[in-house]
Amino acid sequence: MDNYRSNLRRTIVKIILMGGVVFVLYINLTRLDTPGITPFEIIKGSGKLFLFFIPGMLASIPEDVWLVIFDLFLFLFSLILGVSLFAQFTLPLGRILQRVQAALYLNLYMVGLHGPAIKIDNGEVPGHYRKGQTRGRGAILLDTASAALLRTKTGLTRSIGPGLTFTRRGEYLADATGLHIRVWPNIPLGPRGEFEDPFLEWDERRELLEAYEARQLRRYETSALTRDGIEVVPNISAASRLDLDLQSRWGDISPYYKESRWDRFYQVETKSKFGYNEESVRLAITGESIDPNVTDIDPERRYTPWFQLPAYLTVDLWREYLQKFTFEDLFTRLEQFNEDTGLQVIQKKVHERLTKYWVDEINNVGEPTANKLESREFVILQARGVRAVSSSIRNLHFERKVNQQLEDKWISSWLLRAEDEREYVTRLRNYRADIGAKDGLRAFSFYAARRLSPQLLASPIPKSLQDEIDQMREAVRQMMLGNRMHCIRDPELFERLAGEDRQLTDIINQI
Repeated sequence: MDNYRSNLRRTIVKIILMGGVVFVLYINLTRLDTPGITPFEIIKGSGKLFLFFIPGMLASIPEDVWLVIFDLFLFLFSLILGVSLFAQFTLPLGRILQRVQAALYLNLYMVGLHGPAIKIDNGEVPGHYRKGQTRGRGAILLDTASAALLRTKTGLTRSIGPGLTFTRRGEYLADATGLHIRVWPNIPLGPRGEFEDPFLEWDERRELLEAYEARQLRRYETSALTRDGIEVVPNISAASRLDLDLQSRWGDISPYYKESRWDRFYQVETKSKFGYNEESVRLAITGESIDPNVTDIDPERRYTPWFQLPAYLTVDLWREYLQKFTFEDLFTRLEQFNEDTGLQVIQKKVHERLTKYWVDEINNVGEPTANKLESREFVILQARGVRAVSSSIRNLHFERKVNQQLEDKWISSWLLRAEDEREYVTRLRNYRADIGAKDGLRAFSFYAARRLSPQLLASPIPKSLQDEIDQMREAVRQMMLGNRMHCIRDPELFERLAGEDRQLTDIINQI
């Protein structure tokens, strides 16, 4: 912000200096052309223009002064025309009236009678913008991932989406927000990384006191207790976006904004793949809470943005559901939950509470009930115009003695698990082999029977033993031909044959 102001001051100084040089050159050229004219005569003649209603006042202005006044008017007209032409190429304009507005606003900006004139990218308000800037009309340009809320000194006016918006007199930017999916925090709540031990005691020789206190703060961000009193500390984060399905209630909430037939000329909307809902934008911005623990000088840092709320709700739900299960339940497949582990059940229930109005209830001992539970967290998010997309609970941390107990239990039971797994693999292999044998026999019968000729199938019942033998020999020969043809045409089967095709040919010839 300081760099912006210093650059703006330098630009203004350059413009003033350049204007002064041009003015001095013009005065010198005027005096060379008309030596009798003086700056006092020019000023006196210009003053008489404002007294045009007095008879004979305009006629008393000398001809040379008229020429100077004409030059000044020509300069101002050229300046206004040039600025108006330049305005047509600075903004994404559509209708003719919007082009007229752009020219008017830029000329007002040139003389200082302007309101906000800013560009917002990814929902971030530029640092040089001063909120409450209400001197006049302005323009706000938002990219496809941004939306904003406008207000006056007396109340809110309207939400605006991607595109260009012209503000009215006294209307200014309340705040802006992003429309894309937001994952918060970038570094999940809880311990930093998989290798930080939140339960490690302080060692003054290896760790500073400030670092130990910060590690404990991260520990208690997500710390929770199981039903049997074991502390578990995970990493938690959540992804969310503004709700696109909320119905607008502007008529009940914002009486300060009166729509008119000219409204469509005040905004040039742009389609966005992120979607836009004016009610969600209003609720997300006006519903920002204040963190009483933040004592920063900058008041903006005290506000909690909407995309942080799902992560904090995830922490509360994690603590609520963890106390319904024992520590062993977290890693045990539970029959009452379709063989899901307790941790998987918690993750699913947390996601349901964030995304659905009604969820299945779980009692205090981790058993499902037939009742439906109203999700208070879903209602809170809807009231803020937020829709949760996903939540993450991972990297569980326990005390070292608990880890040691898990390792000892695994070592003591590994042989039993290995034998169960071997029995399961053997049973699965036998089952697959039986299915393969049946499939192979079925394929063999199909391809062997394909070569049976219609004449053979239509031949009459043999009357003698020799005719029966001849029919059987011919049937076997044709079936062998079909089997041989299948072996040759199937690449995978042909690779596995080691001379069997020649043996089949010899058998066919013998027949």
